[in-house]
Amino acid sequence: QIDLRCKQDFNVDTASTRKILIDGEVPYKELENVVTRYSRDWQINTPGGDEPFKVYLTRGKHTLTLDSNLGPVAELLQTVEKSVLVLNDIYRKIIMITGSFPDPLRDYRLHERIPETMVVFRQQSEILQTVMDRLVEIAGNKGNDAAKFEKIIVQMKMFLDDPEKIPEQLDNFRINTSSISSWILTASEQPLLLDYILLRSPDTQKPKVDASTVGRLVHEFRGFLSSFVEDYSIIGDTTDLQGTEEENTVTLWMGGGRDQAMVMKGLIDNYFTTQTGIRVNLRLVDMGILLRAVASGRGPDLALFEGQAMPMNYALRNALYDLKNFTDLEEVLKRFSPSAVEPFRYGESVWALPETQSYPVLFYRKDILESLGLKVPNTWTELLSILPELQKHYLQFSMPSAMEDGVASYMYFLFQNGGNIYNAEKSRCIIDDSVGVRSFIQWTEMYTRYKIPTVANELDRFRRGETPIIIAGYTLSNSLMIAAPEIRGLWDFTLMLGTEKPDGTIDRSAPSGATGCCMFKNAKNPQATWEFMKWWTSTQTQVSYGLEMESLQGASARWPTANIEAMWQLPWPTSFAKVIEAQRAWVKPVPEVPGGYMLSRNIENAFRITYNLGGNPRDTFLDWIRYINKEIIFKRQEFGLE
Repeated sequence: QIDLRCKQDFNVDTASTRKILIDGEVPYKELENVVTRYSRDWQINTPGGDEPFKVYLTRGKHTLTLDSNLGPVAELLQTVEKSVLVLNDIYRKIIMITGSFPDPLRDYRLHERIPETMVVFRQQSEILQTVMDRLVEIAGNKGNDAAKFEKIIVQMKMFLDDPEKIPEQLDNFRINTSSISSWILTASEQPLLLDYILLRSPDTQKPKVDASTVGRLVHEFRGFLSSFVEDYSIIGDTTDLQGTEEENTVTLWMGGGRDQAMVMKGLIDNYFTTQTGIRVNLRLVDMGILLRAVASGRGPDLALFEGQAMPMNYALRNALYDLKNFTDLEEVLKRFSPSAVEPFRYGESVWALPETQSYPVLFYRKDILESLGLKVPNTWTELLSILPELQKHYLQFSMPSAMEDGVASYMYFLFQNGGNIYNAEKSRCIIDDSVGVRSFIQWTEMYTRYKIPTVANELDRFRRGETPIIIAGYTLSNSLMIAAPEIRGLWDFTLMLGTEKPDGTIDRSAPSGATGCCMFKNAKNPQATWEFMKWWTSTQTQVSYGLEMESLQGASARWPTANIEAMWQLPWPTSFAKVIEAQRAWVKPVPEVPGGYMLSRNIENAFRITYNLGGNPRDTFLDWIRYINKEIIFKRQEFGLE
């Protein structure tokens, strides 16, 4: 007999299912779906219950496998995916008549103008009622998940009784549809905490679920005492390697989550330390304390996942080790595109190695553009030519604005118009020239003249079809594959919108964002730290880390590595990888300079005054831009650069 000591206290509305295999085969059909219901306590789950299934094992070694299995929920997931697609489609048809904010005093007569509306509501209310009943049966209770389905079922029945309520309840309908769409994601997770698997003969007693009261008290008391001396930020210290010296140790700090830290620890222990003999003390910390730790002389040798601006801030304060001191630096930099390295370079010095790089591409809904008879735009001119047709149907185009993502979208126009942010010496900001001003006017007119939204939930609006064309970082595809399964195959992404040049070529230049790893000047052993940096950014390690993270967290955690070769070995769909690779050639990063933080701050201020107060874009832009060079000059003087 097989006993599983397990606990499923993650989701009260979901029963986790596992398939049990012996030597790669399922002994009984009943073992294909072994269900563990919700409970806050540990339980001994014996397949078969009071009449447990018996598995005959021959003498020798056997392999027992637990495979995560959707079980009876699988069919429900497929049904709900289809329903959400249908409901989003009817929602889009409605807003193409009413807009996203219908007039409550107007009779739109939707049941006459869109006759299939009533048919869809009747069919889908019946389908979702069946799903809800089955969910209650599987989970053994009527919890929050069932309530989500009940809300939209009641609402659709109300629409059938009184179609005039559709416009006034349209926003609630959108929320309820999104709610059951999010259920698809949570229901497919199948969480289960497993303590151990016990194989026993039928004539033995089932083990006790929990320890005795005394044993539990002793355990809790020990845990309480340990809390005074245990350093929970320490993830791993490879201390058992023979022949290592204390100075042959690297202290590494990283932010992020515990999953990332545990994957990193496993890779270090299994590969780096055993191959090089260099020990690594890994700590998971709030990176907000890094500056104070470095200033006090108690910082690490190395920090990972640092934002694009941070290495330069440390370097200007003489806190980083210049990587140009290593003779093989140029060979290592060949792993990355020049655009990934540029933010970490100042003059002849390089202050960090890039880890990730993300940049914008153009996402579009194939089904919606096809239904409207529109082609995917290639340039800004083509976009503006189809924008009236989209807006006529209350659909939109969106891109990051100063309200959401700083000034990245201003850089689209500046770079494509041939402009630069700084002079060659990176000592002055030069966007106050004619190209910079023209680009600012072009950028702000997208919002003031063409009325594209300044704030938009790109994932939800794209999923529902309200915004069938958007500019976003290519990592949005990871979220869409997981969070929007109902539109699988109905969307794609292509190269960034560009500006056509007189010779007919299209300039698709765009900025990028990056993270990097940097070595601090007080590193005890710079050479050992450099060996780790080379290992961490190598193709093999980046691929291993990306695959491990994806196995833990799914496709939403797909790693946007800056290592060009590693990107091709990660499980990106081939069509996606080709676009990512092609767009990389157009990436033009924003350099980091002393006082550079004033760049985004003042462009944002100019944007807000132009958009909110109707200020003249040229005059407003020039008024605010003059403060940028004042701050750059001040900071350069402070750091002794002029």
